[in-house]
Amino acid sequence: MEQPLPLLPSLLKLTLRPRLPRVKDPSLPDVHQVELRLLGPINELSAAQLCAQLRHFNEQGAKCIDIRITSGGGSLSDGLLIVDTMNEVKDTGTTIRTMVEGVAASAATLVSVSATAGERYIHKNSRMLLHRARAPLN
Repeated sequence: MEQPLPLLPSLLKLTLRPRLPRVKDPSLPDVHQVELRLLGPINELSAAQLCAQLRHFNEQGAKCIDIRITSGGGSLSDGLLIVDTMNEVKDTGTTIRTMVEGVAASAATLVSVSATAGERYIHKNSRMLLHRARAPLN
């Protein structure tokens, strides 16, 4: 029986030049800049994949990690897992930049604003939505 291909490489893209609106930092070699994508709903799988990628590239010595976000949100607990992982990576001195492309809603907005201070971007025609969290009443 064939083993399915892992989804990790499908969300991963190494880039030689960041395509964020900010000018590339000339003091960083190209191999130290990584671009990741958060596409679709935030759930256990997408959070686990993004966290694994963040930790992997941080261990590999990446100095700057770009996260491009297009997500309507999803699970708050999984979004907070991503935020906690981003904070761990930032504590090691790695810069995390976020770029909202299209829409970032709910938990995706929390992820986008958790980037390094001054490194949060949104395209001109993109939208962000933040709302009061709801919990079921038992």
